[in-house]
Amino acid sequence: MHAYTSYICAMANLYFSTLVRQLTGSFCLMLMVSGLVSTHMVKAEDEYEGLFLYTKTNLEDTGGCVIPLTEESMIPNQAILVGHRSRKPYEGYIDRERRRISFQHLPVDKYDLVLVTDEAFYENVQLVPFADASTDNRDEDRQLIQDEIMKIEGFFDHKKVHIIQFRDTSSGTLVQQWREKVALKQSGARVPGSIHSLDLIWFERPLKGWQLTRRRQIWRQELPKAEPMRHIHLETLQTIRITTTIKTLPVLAIPEPGKPMPTAP
Repeated sequence: MHAYTSYICAMANLYFSTLVRQLTGSFCLMLMVSGLVSTHMVKAEDEYEGLFLYTKTNLEDTGGCVIPLTEESMIPNQAILVGHRSRKPYEGYIDRERRRISFQHLPVDKYDLVLVTDEAFYENVQLVPFADASTDNRDEDRQLIQDEIMKIEGFFDHKKVHIIQFRDTSSGTLVQQWREKVALKQSGARVPGSIHSLDLIWFERPLKGWQLTRRRQIWRQELPKAEPMRHIHLETLQTIRITTTIKTLPVLAIPEPGKPMPTAP
């Protein structure tokens, strides 16, 4: 009888310990899943403009513009407007048949236009308001900023600093990055080409050295060649004023790389 009682007690203890482990495991799993979901939601919210390059438009914003292209003009693959105040990038719609670029639902602001083709990108971005006209005496600062840029984004093994603008202890830069080494997709498959990126990066100099304060990736794409795109500066791409209506801008001429500027009518 004593042996039988001991057996019953042992089985009961085993049953309850197993039940406790199952309940505890389920509870822990629930916490883990909840934590993962919560973490993902926070990350998605915090990094929204990093995971999705272009700013989500607000339907309540009624501003926008239409930019017609000349008959001789290049037609870009992508068009981006960068706000002066927000520094946020907005993606435009390219109508190849009607040869025009359009943007809708933009907030009131001044914008600079960035255009990207297969071989080049065109820009005239204001990185720092009222930037210093001359940077002849900023060689040391320029080198320090370039050194800081080389430290960021280890994924890209090549970086080219196209523009550095200064105003007192503030600086803004335009950087092209690309990866020549093998890159893998989330599926594990190899990326067939080379991943390229255009970034706007801002720095401040508190007391000593330069500190990165803000960064916006305005374009990222796979290209067949692992070499930098050509950089073309166009005066007509800066300071597009957007109010609360859709307005048609003057006809835009985009030259092919290495060729003279086509004339606008």
